[in-house]
Amino acid sequence: MTFASRLPLFLTVQRHHLETSAGDHPALPLLRERLQQARSGSGAILVQWDGGLFPGAAETFSRGWVLHPDIRAEEGDLLVRASSSDPFAGQLPEGDSTLAAHLQALGCTELDVLALPGSPELAAAQAHAAGYGLTLHLLPLKVTDTPAEPDHPSAH
Repeated sequence: MTFASRLPLFLTVQRHHLETSAGDHPALPLLRERLQQARSGSGAILVQWDGGLFPGAAETFSRGWVLHPDIRAEEGDLLVRASSSDPFAGQLPEGDSTLAAHLQALGCTELDVLALPGSPELAAAQAHAAGYGLTLHLLPLKVTDTPAEPDHPSAH
């Protein structure tokens, strides 16, 4: 991951979010597109939440817990394992740092958030962001979503 003052944060990219009995979630193509855009820039932050933190979450290490196959972590991405409802306290793969500490070291104070609307993971990130001095900008995921402004902060 390279330096950027504003980085993309993908919150709802596990299988249980994006696979339904009717097939893939309609937001999946847009998520894939935004992930490719992020990778061509500074990289992406992908959060993998442990099971039992939110209603309907997949059990840890189950098939639904893993990242969706179209949204797997690649070189240059930062994969964060969230074992509490605070994604910024989530551990990096090395295990000796949190996402919050990593963002602080980068000087990053703003995140472009990609998450399914109304998800408890999004609400949790919004609830904890200000405590770390982070501003979240929620990017629309539905093809029909049209933001009033291209850059609408959701948390300060």
